[in-house]
Amino acid sequence: MLKKWQLFIYICGLFFSWQTSIAADIEEGINAVKNNDFKQAFVIFKKLAERDNARAQRNLGNLYIKALGVPQDYEQARYWYQKAIDSDIKDQVSTHNLAVIYEQGLGVEQNHPQAAKLYQQAAEAGYPESQYNLGLLYTGHHNHQIDLKKAFHWYQKSAAQGLSQAQTAVADMYMNGKVVPQNHKLAFEWNLKAALQGDSRGQFHTGLMFSEGMGVIQDKHQAANWYKKASEQGYIKATHNLAALYEAGIGVAQDLKQAIVLYQKAVADGFAESQYNLGLLYHAGRGVQQDKAKALALFKQAAAQGMTDAQNNVLAIENTEQALK
Repeated sequence: MLKKWQLFIYICGLFFSWQTSIAADIEEGINAVKNNDFKQAFVIFKKLAERDNARAQRNLGNLYIKALGVPQDYEQARYWYQKAIDSDIKDQVSTHNLAVIYEQGLGVEQNHPQAAKLYQQAAEAGYPESQYNLGLLYTGHHNHQIDLKKAFHWYQKSAAQGLSQAQTAVADMYMNGKVVPQNHKLAFEWNLKAALQGDSRGQFHTGLMFSEGMGVIQDKHQAANWYKKASEQGYIKATHNLAALYEAGIGVAQDLKQAIVLYQKAVADGFAESQYNLGLLYHAGRGVQQDKAKALALFKQAAAQGMTDAQNNVLAIENTEQALK
């Protein structure tokens, strides 16, 4: 009997030693990725993946899909993600990544029903990115059946786990009273959660709600602060709104030069309201040398995007020029 127990203990020792060795190899592969040694990471993950290690198979798929250490190969990525799921049905990350491949048609024909099925599996297992993407599908994305109650359900699940995109989506639903009663206070709270994580959309909407006093006490200074954070990340609506505050001297010291710099940044991105406002400054010569030709060109750009005030200005300027001939 003693010999049997000794044999059992010996086998267990071998098993745990093997598992420890695999864990160490995985860690070595991850460190190789961190050090940008993707070729070495590929060698390590490939060896373990061929031994049916789900984590290695998933990481191998990641290398293929991101073209790290190997040529980009969506088919290989899909193959290894599927292998990872076969090795570990609870691998939520591989399930989500495979869903993205089918949703976007990466190396395979787009298959939105299959993507939805995989998102559902990962979402039910608690994966926040899949919960968010499933919520997005239920808003009618990719012509999926619209069910806003289910959309809110999955957005909320994801938001509770801290995914900023889901937090702003929940905020939108409270802001607009979709499915849930309109509640500006909750909308502000969810936008702020996203903003504090550095989410540019959350930062912009937090600034907007401070500016308008919706769900929070109005504070133009705080509005400017949040617009600035979002603008620094390239959120053009925030850039425009911050420019308007500098132009008017609201929440910040008036600074027409800074307003013009910000308007120009938004104009370069084709933002109609900034084209119009910058046109007004050039037309009046405020903060910049008067240039009515440039003003007209900016009004025309905004007018082409359907902005009524810009269209009226173009018409008025052209009629005046015609009358002077």
